[in-house]
Amino acid sequence: MDGEVTDELPWVEGKGGKRKAACWCHYLVRLCPTNRDKVLEVCCKVCGPEMSPTYSGNTSNLRSHLAHIHKDLYCKMVEDSVSVEAASDAAQSEARVGTLEAILPPVGASKRDELHKKVCTLSLCIFVAYCR
Repeated sequence: MDGEVTDELPWVEGKGGKRKAACWCHYLVRLCPTNRDKVLEVCCKVCGPEMSPTYSGNTSNLRSHLAHIHKDLYCKMVEDSVSVEAASDAAQSEARVGTLEAILPPVGASKRDELHKKVCTLSLCIFVAYCR
């Protein structure tokens, strides 16, 4: 679509509909009037339309813009998504462990917990190093 037509369309919140990735909450979008799932333009809420990334049908450029231009927002977004995933993983892990412990004796649980802590610590160190 050419600029004149899209300039008449309103900016709306980026997150919603099929746009579920966490990065969408940092953008406004102009949607196709005939297909509300089709994004025509994006606008970074911090930079405005002049410095916004090009949208090419996926979120790679949007995430990259946040990671390189707004590192603090990107790190917060990743940190929040890691917390949600960790809580979900912990609940699933507890359910699996509970099922296994009902069938098998709890042999080696401390070794499993020790390994899990090392993996989580390493992941956190990598994340913190990137966000500095």
